[in-house]
Amino acid sequence: MAFFNGSPDGTAPGRDDLAKEIAANGLKFTQERWRMEDMQSYMYLLILEYWRVWSDDREANAYTM
Repeated sequence: MAFFNGSPDGTAPGRDDLAKEIAANGLKFTQERWRMEDMQSYMYLLILEYWRVWSDDREANAYTM
């Protein structure tokens, strides 16, 4: 975060302009390319992985296609 905010002692300037550019590009990407199908598959795999990590027998709960 010091890269974007600058150093605490004020010797190095922050890059707030770059942070805004990254945020704007991320927003543009999600509006143009991110589909509901992508979000559904991501959440499904995330929940499966979360369940596998918390399981006592991880290999039995491994996701295979």
